[in-house]
Amino acid sequence: MWHSLESYREALHKTEGETAGEICVEATVVRASMRLEEVADVIVRNRKHRLAVVDDNGRFIGVLSRGDVLAATLKAMRGSSSPARS
Repeated sequence: MWHSLESYREALHKTEGETAGEICVEATVVRASMRLEEVADVIVRNRKHRLAVVDDNGRFIGVLSRGDVLAATLKAMRGSSSPARS
C-alpha cells in the first residue's frame, strides 16, 4: 500500500477533500427502537453493510452492522429451537 510517510502524504493530497466531512458519505440512519426485522429490511433495500443508530432525540448511539443483525438473528433462532425443559 504505502511504503513511506511521504507516499501516504502524496496519496492523501490527491483526495477530493481535506477533511473527513468533505469526503464522507451520507449515513443511512435507524432509530434504536426499531425492530431487527425492520433494520434488516433497511440493510437489504439500501444495500448497506452498516447503519448509524440514533436515539429518539436523533443523537448518535453507535453503528450496527450486517454481522450484528445476523448474529442476533442466529442467537434468537438457536434459542427458539432449543428443546423445552420441564
